[in-house]
Order: sequence, then structure tokens, then C-alpha cells
Amino acid sequence: MEAIGILHGRYGLCSVEQGLAVLDLTACRKRIHYEAILKNTETRQVPLLIPVSLQCGTDTVERIEELNAWAEAAGIRFEPFGSDTVLVRELPETMLGLEEEVFLRDLIDRFREEETGMRMSAETAAKAACDHMVLPALTREDLQRIADDLSHCEEPYFGIYREPTFSIIDEESLAKELKR
Repeated sequence: MEAIGILHGRYGLCSVEQGLAVLDLTACRKRIHYEAILKNTETRQVPLLIPVSLQCGTDTVERIEELNAWAEAAGIRFEPFGSDTVLVRELPETMLGLEEEVFLRDLIDRFREEETGMRMSAETAAKAACDHMVLPALTREDLQRIADDLSHCEEPYFGIYREPTFSIIDEESLAKELKR
């Protein structure tokens, strides 16, 4: 794939042998990030400049050991910080660049909904992280990198929720549409 440009900040346009590929940039970036998280199970922890403090209720703080056992697959450790608040001082390197507070609050909410004794899977942790990615504007060079990275994914054709990552418009269909 050769990057051509970006349409409305949401779609990447790439030239391919068959014609024009239209990439769903959100689905592509989530797929790439998801697979990177799953491949890097031994990722290093990075201290946060400002620890994230979350008010979550006394019931959650009382279950802090259970919460930490549940969140182990995500590589996240919560600390009690008073009677109704938890603190997170570091995140796995692959989870940097997230909306940290929203992501961690989402994890706590998921924990509360789980059956007692259940563990969060690595896939669930990776999907949760991808749902809270901050997606900045892209350049054509970024688009080329995304296209290249996507080609190295195990599942390049589908996003993390099985939505297509791209669609190809073949030259014949394009010519017909443009009455050539």
C-alpha cells in the first residue's frame, strides 16, 4: 500500500495494485495497538508523572487485593489511598497515550461487574486500552506507517471488534462510477 492522503481525518487513502484502498484509521490503529499489547506481555512499567487518583468507594478499596489479582493481566496495580480512593502510579509502556483516568475507571467498573474470583483476560485488557486511545491527527507519513504496520498484523482485515479495517475499490468499479 502506498499512502495517498487522509480524508476528513477518519479515512486513509492508499494506492494498491487492485485500485484504491480506503482505510478506517480508527479500526486500523486499534488493531495495530491491540496486537502490540498482546505481543508485549513482558512490557516494562513506566512511572506516571502524576499518579492517577480515582474515587471508587469503600467497597472497592476493601477488595483491593481481589482487584489487583483481577487486573494482573493488564499489568496494572492499584494502591489504596484513603478509605474510598485508589491510586495508580505506573502503567505498562504499551498503555501510555491513553485517556488514563477514563481507562482506569472503566477497568474498575468492569471489575465490579465481574463474578467474584474471575480474572481479566489479556484480550479484555488490550481491548479496554484500545477503546481509550488518544488518536491525534495524522500526516501522510503516519498513514504510510499505519499501512505498513497493518500489513504485519496477524488479523489485518478486521478491527478488534471484527469491523473491516479497509475496503478496496477496484479500478473497474471506479471507472464505471466515473463513467469512463
